[in-house]
Amino acid sequence: NARTQVYLLLLELLQDSDEDVRRATGRALSKSSDSSPTVALKTFEIASQMLSFSPSSSSSSEMLLLLIHRLVHLCKEAELNLKFVTEELSSTIDIPEVENNLNLSTKRKIFENEDPNPYQELLVMIQMSIIRLLEYPVESVIDDDEIETLFVKIYSSCELVLTEIKHLSLDANKLNDFAHNLTFDSRIFPYFHGLLIVSTVGLWFGIQEKNTNIIDSASVILQSGAIIHPCIKEALGVLETVKKGDVDAKKEIIQSCFILPSVAS
Repeated sequence: NARTQVYLLLLELLQDSDEDVRRATGRALSKSSDSSPTVALKTFEIASQMLSFSPSSSSSSEMLLLLIHRLVHLCKEAELNLKFVTEELSSTIDIPEVENNLNLSTKRKIFENEDPNPYQELLVMIQMSIIRLLEYPVESVIDDDEIETLFVKIYSSCELVLTEIKHLSLDANKLNDFAHNLTFDSRIFPYFHGLLIVSTVGLWFGIQEKNTNIIDSASVILQSGAIIHPCIKEALGVLETVKKGDVDAKKEIIQSCFILPSVAS
């Protein structure tokens, strides 16, 4: 509907590369004439709250699907980024002596490409969508084939990333090497953390709750003793223990959305 489209447009405008567009959108949302820059994260949350809805309303199913589709879209480049990063690092990860490495890989870059828009907030968008998704009761997704298909797609991407991290975690020398630690890599972190939390939400809703592949992989990584980014480690712990409809599990999922001011406070 029109309200939903306005909501999505506002979120896009808040991430626009033009500073004037971001400021104007922020002032419109905060209903302020002040020309000073708005606090980005708070402005994002205001935009998120603009789309007020009731999970019991007639349009709730439409909004539920929209949120899940958006999460799939936000995480869609996870596998591509993982492949690129692992190929780039493969030329150095197995070489014990630095002086023996000529680093002739064509995948390696001395200078990264400039980010065309550094104002895009992938992790914020994912975490805001998750918070809204958790407003729905568990019963909302029962026997919905389309929703299950979407979450299975997310599980698949999550399992791929977990498998790679698990492979590295079994060799402590690899994952404990910060230069090659994927859990700290900024190109992977937003996708990996997002996939972990979205997958946890799916299990909390009871969608393929017996999917032991991602749960077992999470357990192996946690028990390996390897160095893991603390936020990733927390998300793995929540994934490992989540139960369908559990109130405490829901609170832990929300707490994992660490970047949002309303959660952090």
